[in-house]
Amino acid sequence: VLLGLLRFHRWKQDLPLSGTLLITLLLLAGASIPHNPIYALVRRIPYVLSRYGFRYFWPLSFAFAALGGQGAELLIPPRREGLWRHLAPALLIILLGIDLWPLSQFYQTTESYLPTEAIALHRHLGRIPGQERYWVPFLLKRPGRHYADTSYGVRYNRRASINDDEYHTPTAPYRATLFFRQALRGQLESPQGLSASAQAILDLSNVRYLLLPLQPQAYQEVAENLLARPNWQLIEKTASTALLENLSVRPFIHAYHAGLSCRVLSDESLLSLLPQALARGYALVEQPSQQDTLLFKSERLHPPDALPSLPPLAPAKVQFVMARPKANEIRVRFQAEEPFIMLVSESWYPHWHIYLNGKERPLLRVNGNFIGAYIPAHQGEILLHYRQPWYFWAALCLSAASLLGTIIYLAWPQPVRLRPDAG
Repeated sequence: VLLGLLRFHRWKQDLPLSGTLLITLLLLAGASIPHNPIYALVRRIPYVLSRYGFRYFWPLSFAFAALGGQGAELLIPPRREGLWRHLAPALLIILLGIDLWPLSQFYQTTESYLPTEAIALHRHLGRIPGQERYWVPFLLKRPGRHYADTSYGVRYNRRASINDDEYHTPTAPYRATLFFRQALRGQLESPQGLSASAQAILDLSNVRYLLLPLQPQAYQEVAENLLARPNWQLIEKTASTALLENLSVRPFIHAYHAGLSCRVLSDESLLSLLPQALARGYALVEQPSQQDTLLFKSERLHPPDALPSLPPLAPAKVQFVMARPKANEIRVRFQAEEPFIMLVSESWYPHWHIYLNGKERPLLRVNGNFIGAYIPAHQGEILLHYRQPWYFWAALCLSAASLLGTIIYLAWPQPVRLRPDAG
């Protein structure tokens, strides 16, 4: 970036770029620089605006990257021969690949993210049999601190987890991140403790384990409040972390006899209604498509306001045998006494497709965030398959073309260019 600044000799170009560089560096440095004016200005932005407004700092990032590109070009002399001519492009390509690769944070393990005993609990959790998920909640610090804590950064086991922090789940469906944040964020810190809707979301998400940090001191009271409930028990505890088990977790795939049509409900209303519906044996069904005429003709959908007058239903008696050969493919064999509404504990996304005995069934969004379908058959095989949308492949081709163009540009012989002031 500094070499990029050296390429400009006129103040009309140099001054704006220098100012942009200075503001960017101050923004990145934050509180590490005493009396940082940019940090003090950002601190005055209201919390909601600052959390959603940081994305609008992209012009600074763009200018920072542009200056870096200008400087990188100076590092490559206009000579065809020599080791440096080939080494510099190779280094730039490697850095580009590492920077853009989504899993670059996993290239090395940084032990300083968590205390040693907390890392041991993470690894112990990975050795427990079963495929149920776990939850590491987003911890809200006590009043007086500006930033919030999170355990984001390093994974110490291969067990699947859920995340209630929308800013740290770039690969999850956006609706899922918003839904989990709304359902779970701040629930542990509330005076009433974990709400009924939050507990229902954990149960439906197939979350059996909770890794709860015990620092600050207030979170030890949170752990005690959870253990006072009949559906939570302590597995192991260290000075900094507690591992708890959720005894009311629901299976990865389960079924309902009937449901409530919740197409017009907001997420807030849906979350408040969810515990009551589950307690009475009903699923909350949102129908993005109106093509499932079999479901409407079955008279298994009721209006939400009819829930108090509906009779309680026992769990549907369905036997499932599941296999997951690929991450984007789930195969289920089933045997049921009657038609049912199926729920699969995966985040709803419109690119999931469900096939019953080879014929596609309309996709349902069940209980707010999970994929499901109405199964009118008594036995058979269900295939759930996720197809990448067209824009994913278009973006992949664009990235590949950009990388290829960069390689060709850097490897192609360039003529010797003289600067205008070289005489």
